[in-house]
Amino acid sequence: MPFSPATRGRESGKTALMYATDLLARRAYGEAELLKKLRAKGFAADESREVVEKFRAKGILSDLSFVEQLVREAQRSGRGRFWLLNKMREAGIESAAADDLLLKNDFDADTELAIGQHYFARHFGAKEDLNEPKKRAAAMRHLQGRGFTSGVIYKVMRAGGVDDLFELTED
Repeated sequence: MPFSPATRGRESGKTALMYATDLLARRAYGEAELLKKLRAKGFAADESREVVEKFRAKGILSDLSFVEQLVREAQRSGRGRFWLLNKMREAGIESAAADDLLLKNDFDADTELAIGQHYFARHFGAKEDLNEPKKRAAAMRHLQGRGFTSGVIYKVMRAGGVDDLFELTED
């Protein structure tokens, strides 16, 4: 039978350890996320937990390294705090632990603001007159969709030269 992604795991004769090694070779995973992947591939719960414990004990698997990767991705692609928190929640990291992990990775309000300003300058720059209410609202929604907090959006728009963010106009 030819090798394909569908034949990985239990059906291809790979052990849970081999399958987890393949996954971790591609990118970092959170502990709960890796456990979920192993279980979804058909490996027994005990075997899956044993593999996760083995990788954790060797320092190969940790939620901290997973969050480090996410923070780098946020910086590279222009994403905010809410995007990071959502990705961590999807990976099974509890919200209380998520905040601590972000702080350990030096992701604070100033970091998010710097990422937002860089993304805003790159994406919007001087291309558009964002003092028009419809364009301003679209830009704010765009930043919100990228996971930036409202405080960061306000500061980024202000720094980007938008005169009055909440000017009421009649159309």
